[in-house]
Amino acid sequence: MGAAARPSTGALVAALVLTAFVLLVWLILLSWLTTLNDSDAAGNGMTQGFAAIGLVFEWMLLAVLMAIGALGGDMPAWATLAALPLIPASGWAALVAENELVGPPARAFNWPIAEPALVPPMVAALCIWAVMPPLRHAVPAWLAGGVVWGAVAVLTLAAFAAN
Repeated sequence: MGAAARPSTGALVAALVLTAFVLLVWLILLSWLTTLNDSDAAGNGMTQGFAAIGLVFEWMLLAVLMAIGALGGDMPAWATLAALPLIPASGWAALVAENELVGPPARAFNWPIAEPALVPPMVAALCIWAVMPPLRHAVPAWLAGGVVWGAVAVLTLAAFAAN
């Protein structure tokens, strides 16, 4: 496991506050991503622009949250290393997914929304796991990190494959 056996109270508070903010931005993003085509051309363009800016902001928040989990928590080194390529790649994939959602809804269930809808709460959950000792004792590191980073990798590749 990582360097800290018991995370600091500051890391726990910072992770919880930032997670709340990540989830708030995530909810706003989902509302934008589900209404990309619901207005006239100008309204759709504004929604698409706000969604793109929001996605970049959300993934920046996820990177900071991951740093808190890695530095202030007890994140395994391999999980931290997995985050280095997967956070930016999944952010790019979220922008690709947004682009796929623009236009007439020809896809069944608008499935490209899966990437930006699932990655933020999974990464936030992993970071909370890293700073909360009871969660780390209940769920082994290989399972927590493996499920999250495996799912992020699959969702990221699926978003790129669909493009």
